[in-house]
Amino acid sequence: MAPQEQQKKYHIGYVAGAFDMFHIGHLNLLRRAKERCDYLIAGVMSDERIIELKKRPPIIPCNERMQIVEACRYVDRVEELPVGQAGIMDAYNRFGFDCMFSGDDHANNPGWLSERDRLRERGSDIVFVSYTKETSSTAIREKLEIEKNRVHPGDARLLTDANHRWIYTYDYAPDSVWEEWRTSAGIAAGSAGWIETEAGAVADRVEKACGGRDLPCYLVLADSHFAYNGTWEDTASSMHAIAKRVRLDGILHLGDLTDGLLPLAKTEEIESHVMADMESLGVPVYVVPGNHDYNYFRGNPEIRYPKTPRYVVDDERHRLRLIVIDSFDPKDERRYGFTEETIEWLDETLRDLPAGYKTIVLSHLTPLVRLQAWAKDIRNREKLIAVLDRHAERILAFMNGHNHCDQLFNDLHNGQFPIISLNCAKCECFPDHKPKGAEMPFRMLGDRTQECFDIMQVDAGKGEIYLTRFGAGRDRIVKDHKAFPV
Repeated sequence: MAPQEQQKKYHIGYVAGAFDMFHIGHLNLLRRAKERCDYLIAGVMSDERIIELKKRPPIIPCNERMQIVEACRYVDRVEELPVGQAGIMDAYNRFGFDCMFSGDDHANNPGWLSERDRLRERGSDIVFVSYTKETSSTAIREKLEIEKNRVHPGDARLLTDANHRWIYTYDYAPDSVWEEWRTSAGIAAGSAGWIETEAGAVADRVEKACGGRDLPCYLVLADSHFAYNGTWEDTASSMHAIAKRVRLDGILHLGDLTDGLLPLAKTEEIESHVMADMESLGVPVYVVPGNHDYNYFRGNPEIRYPKTPRYVVDDERHRLRLIVIDSFDPKDERRYGFTEETIEWLDETLRDLPAGYKTIVLSHLTPLVRLQAWAKDIRNREKLIAVLDRHAERILAFMNGHNHCDQLFNDLHNGQFPIISLNCAKCECFPDHKPKGAEMPFRMLGDRTQECFDIMQVDAGKGEIYLTRFGAGRDRIVKDHKAFPV
């Protein structure tokens, strides 16, 4: 039991949640809350509130969820939390509780800590109790969806109406099937109605994140892995929809524009197409070299190296420098990693950072073996970490792609900045080769979860980064040297 859980007992306690697909995590939260109070009120989100918050309806309707929670012996009173009245302070004004109980997955979230301060001003409090990490309604939902749609290359079920709407890793349904589905759904490539809806919602959250401040703003994506039967046209249209609503300073692509499996001339043709789509937004495009961008894989003999493997992007007005480094060499025995030249260049670039500037280091590959699952070793990782540690006070974050998942890592010994892995822009279900702690948001063709990229705003002066997600996944924030989901 956490030290905070062993403290005083309260009179009226309060917990809030969706309580959808009631599971052991819900039970543990209610039990631990009741252990700390005489009388426990459980607030159950309305169906409309869940749709507003999670962009999808619950599996179990509100009236049934309330009956399930009410039947739990640890709960003394159950109340519905409607739209507009589901906030923490709304609940305090309504119920007058002495303490709210929540899972400790929120214990370091700046928003929750701010609400706790407001409650303490009124004589109430928030106590964070142990969170059951092994299960959640979201995880159960995603597991059910994956099993429902599971197909394998060559499986005859691939051609059924239910399954050709799902893309799996590098194996795509035949062109005719994907185009037939688009035709039957009345959706032309790049014209899906959900694109405009999602763009509007994302633009609103971007505006809320900046709070009217003039911040540098970049569209960030990783691992698009263009394929002729993929969804790049929708990704390009999604980026254009955002660019109409949000002022962008540039596009950052964290590597692997294509699969890099074709003859070099064809690969360059595809990359030119992808680059032209990004450049059509009318802002600078900055590409981080990815391992597939070397055109090396599956024994492809036409290897090529990036013309500019390392470079900086300076924003003098906002005192921000973006540093791009390369992290792959197909001719080295340990292909994944950082060359001596790259590390020396990075050290010099960080040492010469202008006074008052902060920086974000951008790489395709993470600097830690534990944060990737494709290689047993990363070349010169110790030397790279030594350089990053030496200049840690000037670094806001280290950001990478490659892993095809979302991950926030806050446990570097220097304690000054997080490592942030971004999920792939390509629509896929690829649960293999993922590091411990990774998040793989559920993806589905034909709705917002098909896409996955971020709008990044940076307040270098305050040391904060805001990542607002378009499509599958969650918004995140970097604050006080740590990264958190919002």
